Formats: sequence, C-alpha cells, structure tokens
Amino acid sequence: LATLRNHVRKFKCTFESLNIQPRSYDLNKPTDCKKFFAHPDTGKMWVLKSCKSGEGSKGAGISVLDNLIKTRNEWGDCEANAFNYVAQEYIEHPLLLKGRKFDM
Repeated sequence: LATLRNHVRKFKCTFESLNIQPRSYDLNKPTDCKKFFAHPDTGKMWVLKSCKSGEGSKGAGISVLDNLIKTRNEWGDCEANAFNYVAQEYIEHPLLLKGRKFDM
C-alpha cells in the first residue's frame, strides 16, 4: 500500500481514479441505493454482499445479479427499505496471483 500511496502523491491523482477497485454502493444509504438502481440495465453483472452479522466470509450471503430491472422491481423504493447489502460491480477478468484471486 505504501507504493500505491506514493504513486497517488507522485502523479497527483486520486485512489478512485486508478480504477483498481470495483464500483461499490452501500444499499443502506438512500443516496447510494438510488445511484445503484439508476444504472442502465446493460447486461452488466453485479455482486450483492450481505452486511448481516455472520454472513461475510467464505461466500455466505453473496449473490450475483444479471438483471437490474427485475431486482429494481422486486426491491422497490430505496427510501422505504433498509437493505443490508453492498452492491459491487462484477469484475470479469480479475487480477490473479498464481491463478488465484487474493485480498489486499
């Protein structure tokens, strides 16, 4: 991470502008929820990650969306619901280390 910090300082850019983390939305926040559901349904896939206690490791509470319109219709209004999920853009070709995904 120190190298990344140095890169950001040297080139006077922001971490977000490097595009190394997928676009994410906290669906508990009405503003993020509305931004997420405002995306056009272009066939892009999204990952839903549960923020509920006990559902955060080894794939528990994770699902993939491929139809944003259907999900938008099922879930309804962002203001009326508190969703315990984070929506994250699906990365089709992730960076692999020795053929495996990894965390930083």
